[in-house]
Amino acid sequence: MAVVVFQNGLLAQQQPDVITAIEIHGNRSIPADTIRAHIFTRPGDIFDQNAIERDFNSLWNTNYFEDIRFEREATAKGWILHVYVKERPRVKDISYLGINAISKSDILERFKTDKVGLSPESQYDPTKIKHAEVVVKQLLAEHGHQFATIRTEIRPIPPASVGVTFVVREGPKVKVGHIRFEGNRHVSSRELRHAMHFLRPIGVPHSIFLENLFAKTYDATKLEDDMELVREAEQNRGYFKAVVGDPKTQIRDTGRTGFHIPLLQHGPGKEIDITVPIEEGEQYRLAGITFSGNKTLNNSKALRGVFQLKDGDVFSRQKFAKGLENLKTAYGTQGFINYTPVPTPTFDEAKKTVSWNIEIDEGKQFYVRRIEFQGNTTTRDKVIRRELNLEEGQQYNEQLWKVSLQRLNQLGFF
Repeated sequence: MAVVVFQNGLLAQQQPDVITAIEIHGNRSIPADTIRAHIFTRPGDIFDQNAIERDFNSLWNTNYFEDIRFEREATAKGWILHVYVKERPRVKDISYLGINAISKSDILERFKTDKVGLSPESQYDPTKIKHAEVVVKQLLAEHGHQFATIRTEIRPIPPASVGVTFVVREGPKVKVGHIRFEGNRHVSSRELRHAMHFLRPIGVPHSIFLENLFAKTYDATKLEDDMELVREAEQNRGYFKAVVGDPKTQIRDTGRTGFHIPLLQHGPGKEIDITVPIEEGEQYRLAGITFSGNKTLNNSKALRGVFQLKDGDVFSRQKFAKGLENLKTAYGTQGFINYTPVPTPTFDEAKKTVSWNIEIDEGKQFYVRRIEFQGNTTTRDKVIRRELNLEEGQQYNEQLWKVSLQRLNQLGFF
């Protein structure tokens, strides 16, 4: 990995210090023109040792080569610069042994997301191999295999390629153990646990004894989603400012290490207990809902009627979201496709109430210009058109369009 320059002393005294040619040696798959493009020195330039070092660094930083050597040959007209390179081998194939919890497509997708840069026909780079090992191990941990180990085997494939094999030992699958909540003074742990969807045990809902029959496999990627559902459960009960802290996890050994009775006693395994800190805060009731920016649908009383929440009710995030959805439907029936609501809360800490103002950007009102059909090789347009509740030139109505599509699907022609 050094710049080596040779010269003939006698000729060096007699010939000019000009570079007459640059010749590339040792390249197999990388074109000589590509290599020359990374060399700033050109034929006709005066030989400069600092420039040669700059060219060496430029080539080395491409990560195409594992060895680079510069030499110069003296001639009567000047210097010939010889660049000797040894390319890094290319990755011919990549295989995975011992993976069951995840698929090859899962790995390739994660490689793409994390920009690993390892794929067939890519340059072999040990740092990319190590990065790939870390990514695969993280992926296995997310699917319950916290103790997976990975060993990489590199085998040469003549003339200048390598094969990469990831040998995986997934280890025991980690199940979800106890799920506990700390700081929830008003909403019970059972209610919060039931709000979780991805990691809570499988069992009979609302049953005291049969609620936790089968533990699920621990998946770290789903924990954040479950924590958002826990926060939503608090907000649906009026605790709008509830804070769900980062869950604490602890792995422990479970089951029997010696003889055990199948189905009645579990063999050795791993479980991860989850403890969730919660700050509930105060419970808020709804003080009112107002609207601004509603120029076309200016009947605020009618808009308020699409919300199930009444003034004085305990605030519910779920019911409020349903009201916003109903509001979108109401505007959709009037042709406002690009309607956008911006709700802003105002809290009265003395009365423990929350008021909402919904700033409405109605956008433009759309009409049906033309209705065209494609793919109906047998059924005529007029047969399809008579099932539609919308006509050309009519104000667009989202609800009528959905009903029209439903009627078309019920025909059984398509």
